[in-house]
Amino acid sequence: MLTVSRGIDFFTEILGNIALWIVAVTVLVGAWNTFGRFFGRFVGTNLTSNLFIELQWYLFSITYFLAAGYVLKYNGHVRVDVLYDGFSPKRKAWVNLLGTTFLLFPFCALITFFAWGWLVQSWSILEGSPDPSGLPRYPIKTMVVIGMAFLAMQGLSEWIKSLAIITGHLEPPKEVKVVEEVAAAIVVPSIVQEVLAKADPLSGTDASSNGNGDGATAVPETNGNNAEVHATDTIPVTSTAPDAVTKEGN
Repeated sequence: MLTVSRGIDFFTEILGNIALWIVAVTVLVGAWNTFGRFFGRFVGTNLTSNLFIELQWYLFSITYFLAAGYVLKYNGHVRVDVLYDGFSPKRKAWVNLLGTTFLLFPFCALITFFAWGWLVQSWSILEGSPDPSGLPRYPIKTMVVIGMAFLAMQGLSEWIKSLAIITGHLEPPKEVKVVEEVAAAIVVPSIVQEVLAKADPLSGTDASSNGNGDGATAVPETNGNNAEVHATDTIPVTSTAPDAVTKEGN
C-alpha cells in the first residue's frame, strides 16, 4: 500500500509544479489586463478583451484544482483546531485517518455528485461565455470534477500513510514549525552577523570591551567644533545594532 501512496505523491508533485507555473502565467495575464485597461485609454484603443479577463480567472481556478491535493500532501490546509498540535504522532495519525474517511472523501463525493449534472448539461450544449469574445465554459467546469478526483486521490495517499503510522510500518514525518522554516530562509547580512558576534548577550562581555567586562566600547566623541577625541568615553553596545557614531573634523 505504501508503494501506491508513493506513486500518488509523485503524481501530486507533478501537479503542484504545473500549478506553480500556472501561477506565474496568471500574474502575467493579470498584469497585462491592468496595463491594457489603463494605458488603452491614452492610445485610444482597447488593449485587452473579455478573453484575457476570463483567462485570468480560468487560470486561477485551474491552479486551485490542481494544487488542492499538493497542499494536502504538505499539510498546508488551514486547521481550525486548538488540540491537534499537542497530540502525539500516533494520535495525529488517527485524527488524519478519521478526518479523511468521514470528512474529506464525503466532501469530494458530494461536490462531484452535485456538479455532475451541471457538467453534463454544459458539455451537451458546448456552453460558451455570455460575454463577447469570452472563453467556453464547459472546459473550466470540467476542472471541478477533475480537481475533486485529484484531491480524493491524495487523500487516499494520506489515509494509507496515517494507517501505516498507526500500525508502526511508517515513521511519523518530522514536523518543522513554520517560524523555524521562515527563520532558516532569512539571509542575515554579514555586517549584522559581525555585530551580533561581537556583542553576544549570552557571553556577558564584548569582543571589543574595555577590559572591565561591562560590554562598553571605546568610541570617539566630539564636542561642538572641538575635534579632540576622548578614547575613554564609552557607550553601551546592544545586541540589535551598533549606535551610529559621527566624527566631525572642523
